[in-house]
Formats: sequence, structure tokens, C-alpha cells
Amino acid sequence: IVERIESTLTDADARVRYASVFAASYTRYETFVPTLRAIAGKDEEAFLRERATTTLRVLDAVKV
Repeated sequence: IVERIESTLTDADARVRYASVFAASYTRYETFVPTLRAIAGKDEEAFLRERATTTLRVLDAVKV
């Protein structure tokens, strides 16, 4: 599952990337943090940058 989500986080289709960001947020796996940071910082789509930023905040908030 991790490999599949990770590979789709960089898909050419923004809709696929969005779904992947959602999937990554649902798992709460920290392994996705580097890719989410890249999306939050430089994705061409503003809605994806915003969703990745929100996901990173959530992941940071749930750390034990």
C-alpha cells in the first residue's frame, strides 16, 4: 500500500495526486512526510499545496 500511494503522489494527473494526498493523510504514516512537504512547497496546483500543508499539520498534531 505504501509503495502504491507513494508512486501516485507524483502522478501527472492532479486529481490522482489529490486522492493520494488524501490516502496518505488517512494512513498517518510518517513515511509520506518528505513527499508531502515537496507537494506543499512546489506543486503547480494550489489546492494540492493547501491539502498537503493541512495533511502535514494533522500528522504533526497526532504525534505521540
